[in-house]
Amino acid sequence: MIESTLNQWAELLFGIYGGILAGVSYEVLRFIRHMFNNKWVTVICDTAFWVCSVAISIYVMMMVNSGIFRVYILLAIMIGFGLYMYFISDLVNYIYVRLHKGLKMIYNMVMHK
Repeated sequence: MIESTLNQWAELLFGIYGGILAGVSYEVLRFIRHMFNNKWVTVICDTAFWVCSVAISIYVMMMVNSGIFRVYILLAIMIGFGLYMYFISDLVNYIYVRLHKGLKMIYNMVMHK
């Protein structure tokens, strides 16, 4: 009984980690979407996010319990995604905005010389 409880905690933590990975993929695709600001890029990025999220969910379930679907693992993934969006997203978004402005400035300097 103790061993199964420890396994469930490991599954929960791995699910939270998977949710954080889904948050990172969301941020990367959001950055790409804002760089190009095109309807088709938005469609492609949204589709890519859902494909990444499903792949991460399947990967987490395969790693923690041989692919057995358990609701608490799915909830842990959602909790991890929510934690990422609440605590880390603003910082990452700030870094992406600064990076985008810096790249745009370098591009303008090189192209207008």
